[in-house]
Amino acid sequence: QGIQRARAGRARTSPPSLTKVVLVKRLSEEASRPGALGEKLKKRRKEGPTPKAFPQVEMGGAGAVAGGDSGKTSDPVVQAALHKEDGNGKLKVGNFAEAERQYTLAIQLDPSVEAYLTNRALVRTKLNNTAGAVADCNAALLLNPTSARAFGRLGAAHFSGGNFAEAAEAYRKALELDKGNATYAQGLEAARPRASAAAAGGKHGAAGSTGNASDTADAVKEVLAKMGGAAEVMRKHQEQAAAKRANESINDAAPDLGVGMERSKLAWDLFEDGKADYAVAFQAPGSEKEKDAAVNAAHERTALKCLELARTNGGIYNKAAQFVASLQGGAGDRGVPKQYVKALAVLTDQAPFRPFAQMEQVLVEDLGKKGSELFSSIDTQPIAAASLAQVHKARTKEGEDVAVKMLYPGLRKNTASDFSVFETMGKQIKPGGFDLEWLVRDFKEALAMELDLQTEAANAEEAQRKLARRTDVSIPRVLHHLSSKSVLTMRLETDLIKMSDTEKLHAAHLSRSECGELVSDVFYEMALVHGLVHGDPHAGNVYLRVGECTKSGCKPQLVMLDHGLYHTIPPAMRKDLCRLIIAQLSPFASHARRLRLAARFAGPLARYFPLMLSPWFVFSASLTSEDMAAARKQELPKSIAPQDIAECLVAMHGEQEKGGGGNMLGVLHSMGYTRGLLTSLDFSERARLKSLVRHAQIGLWAPAHQERALNGGSLPLMATLQLFLVGFYVDLTALLIPFLSLIGPLIFFYSLYMSFLASLWRFGGLNILAWDWADAEKEDASDDKTE
Repeated sequence: QGIQRARAGRARTSPPSLTKVVLVKRLSEEASRPGALGEKLKKRRKEGPTPKAFPQVEMGGAGAVAGGDSGKTSDPVVQAALHKEDGNGKLKVGNFAEAERQYTLAIQLDPSVEAYLTNRALVRTKLNNTAGAVADCNAALLLNPTSARAFGRLGAAHFSGGNFAEAAEAYRKALELDKGNATYAQGLEAARPRASAAAAGGKHGAAGSTGNASDTADAVKEVLAKMGGAAEVMRKHQEQAAAKRANESINDAAPDLGVGMERSKLAWDLFEDGKADYAVAFQAPGSEKEKDAAVNAAHERTALKCLELARTNGGIYNKAAQFVASLQGGAGDRGVPKQYVKALAVLTDQAPFRPFAQMEQVLVEDLGKKGSELFSSIDTQPIAAASLAQVHKARTKEGEDVAVKMLYPGLRKNTASDFSVFETMGKQIKPGGFDLEWLVRDFKEALAMELDLQTEAANAEEAQRKLARRTDVSIPRVLHHLSSKSVLTMRLETDLIKMSDTEKLHAAHLSRSECGELVSDVFYEMALVHGLVHGDPHAGNVYLRVGECTKSGCKPQLVMLDHGLYHTIPPAMRKDLCRLIIAQLSPFASHARRLRLAARFAGPLARYFPLMLSPWFVFSASLTSEDMAAARKQELPKSIAPQDIAECLVAMHGEQEKGGGGNMLGVLHSMGYTRGLLTSLDFSERARLKSLVRHAQIGLWAPAHQERALNGGSLPLMATLQLFLVGFYVDLTALLIPFLSLIGPLIFFYSLYMSFLASLWRFGGLNILAWDWADAEKEDASDDKTE
């Protein structure tokens, strides 16, 4: 009543009684909290909320705060409480939109009050804003994880949105905290049977399911927008934390939803800007040349914005940019416009770096001493800056030049904050109705490996052991006494040349074809023979330099850096991959066998999987006229359903593998990087494919024969013939490539040719040469029996 009288223009000489009660209670709550705010409020409570604490001003009008109707005062706690009272009044009379606005103003002024969030969640539930209500409840639970009211409101929000399983779980937790609450009991009783019915109906009816790419994009937009409530809650905490970031701890890995939302919102804003820019560019008037110029200009603008986003957010955003910059093989500019590759390439080894004063805190925190105490000298300017760490040159007290790699302060916290958003997305957005949360989990686990430099040291030493016989490969030696989880000290590698630096390669008298052969041989040997896959071989991690020199010239040496992310391929899966590669070229492998092998890796989309390994495998792929027509339009065939894509991803991830492992997605990711390196060296697909099938054949042999082949030793006649034949198959396929424009007739004649060749060679008793040491038909029978 006092507030209403004041709004009518009547001056008040004492604070309204209701507001006074609210503020005294609020001050008491805050005084019990630790920290500077609590101390300040204890002092204020001791002095007492006298009329002096409430300035004598007119209410409303120009005194409104942030567009609200509450009185002008310098104390945000008072302002927030008044907005909350206004919101309560609007809620009682059913004006939910205005109540939401008042609660939002209260949250902006004082984001650390649980009641403001739970009240807004209630209003948003009534407005059918389920995602916003859920975000508010989650934010309230960040402030008070044992709040029965927050769990109860969360249950109501989920129930209203049709997410009955989540509603039942939230009501159950609320009842655990407040056992006598009849409302929570009634909610649980209503939600449980509906949750059971929804589960019986299957995932396709789940809330949050999306049927196509456009629906998924809209769902992402909605979740980001509605999660804004959680970001508001953390905004002021972020402002306070910003002043402390100069002293961030590298070991702080606690997620901050507000930080994650802030970073994700920047990405979404960029997406919206880019989409609008392209929409205008694609409708540009004029000739085809003018239209192309408009689209290329949009590419240029958006690529530069992507670069700025990666530099601003760092961490996993830099890693995403590095991957895009490396996608030069396969689809080439048709898949990734060259403007993006060019703009983002700088991030492979020249990402934004931090001042040494900040980086030195990592040394102190992990190794207990400053750089000047650990080394005889250390450069303050980094020699390289990547997505997760930067590298400084130093000299040990024994006089050895080393590279000191240090993770960025705050990196683990930012990464955890990003994943707090991604995981929320994964729970709420289900493309085609399928749960793909494991993709987020897999990404999180892979990045966790890269954030542990002790894991990188172990990976580097394992790769050294596998490639110990090769003098044309160099992997930096680790100095363990100067290394930790966040610091990695290695021998300094010098005279490095980037794969794309044609002038320096020419000046060093290095043949680009020899360089390409070295790159392909090393990475395919690791994957197909040893089952060890370098997960991040982009241009900032793989270099060349002059190796051994003789009278006939100098040979290249491959220098492999950054071993943070590795994948291992189980032996059985590795051999099946080798068999599949050979089967795509061999005239002796049946169509059924090719499909059976590919199905292990790609499930229902098995017929397309070989094309991910090489476009030349089109001749043995089981493509239909519908597939070819869709490919010309750069679309998916209509016969492919979202369920097929989901099952393909699960198969590639190895989710069906017993005991885990077998991540084909990681292998394809690495092979994509490798193809990008080879493209920068103008290494032909014919030469790459020869290296691929040669190592696939070696990967099927016994260890003794593998060692002979890799060391250049003598092989049995049958093994020598096998290596000749797989290379011969590549040469035969190469003859057909120039005539791909006549794909229909060629496939027909190629099929006749292969049938004739197979009959001829079988008649001659040479069938054993087309496969490994076991007879192909016996192997097929064995596979059928196993299945």
